[in-house]
Amino acid sequence: AGYHAVKAPVFPFQKFPGVDFVLGPEMRSTGEVMGVDVSLPNAYLKAMLAAGTRFPTEGGVFVSVRQGDRDVMIPVVRSLMAMGFKVFTTKGTGELLAKHGLRPKILKKI
Repeated sequence: AGYHAVKAPVFPFQKFPGVDFVLGPEMRSTGEVMGVDVSLPNAYLKAMLAAGTRFPTEGGVFVSVRQGDRDVMIPVVRSLMAMGFKVFTTKGTGELLAKHGLRPKILKKI
């Protein structure tokens, strides 16, 4: 079986108080980490965790997916809702999710 490797930069902003957080073209990373797994999503997750990325465990997620990709996002949204995230969508995405028993908050266009 093949493996996927994902390389991620490490940005230790906490070590440099007062430094501008806007990254320029040189990015100013001080190191790199790598996540390896047979699954690309898991390799990516491992790299992000190794780089110190903190993922939210609550809150809201805005979802707007082009029509051709909407069926793929249904299990993702179902998982997010099962974890307790509030899901906000555009009208078309929200209507499709409702047909699959999910009840996102549909936002109006401005």
